[in-house]
This record gives sequence, structure tokens and C-alpha cells, in this order.
Amino acid sequence: MRDGMLAACEAAGRATPPAVYAGMEVHAETVKRGRIRLDADAVADALGAWQAEGVAHVQVWVRPATGDSYAAVLEGIRRWRG
Repeated sequence: MRDGMLAACEAAGRATPPAVYAGMEVHAETVKRGRIRLDADAVADALGAWQAEGVAHVQVWVRPATGDSYAAVLEGIRRWRG
């Protein structure tokens, strides 16, 4: 996907590609396609994958929206940042 976008930007004479934004759902329930497991390592891995694709910003939806859930996501962000 990213290679196609970069090629289109080059063909159009655009020096830099547009910023790409993405969203991910972090969920405690059974993982379905597109959901990230509510686990710090899974969150860190997903953020690393988005970074590898050149995504500039990731919006995270956390379910359930509890203090413990957010703590797990924040720990994943810390791990991803190193």
C-alpha cells in the first residue's frame, strides 16, 4: 500500500507524501479481525507495524474504557517508544 502511495506522489511531482493517520481498536474480548488484544506487548507490536508503514498518527480506541485497560495501553506505548 505504502509503495503505491509513494509512487503516485512521485508521479504527481510531490516531494513528500501526505501524512497518514490510522486507527486501531484495543479490546479485552476475543480478538476479531482488525482488533488488537488488550496487552502491552500487542499494543507495542501494533504501533511498530503502523510506524513501519509510515503512519504519522494512530488513534486508539480502548474497550472496555477502564483505568486498567488504559494502563495496559499506556504501558504498550511506553514499550514501543523504548
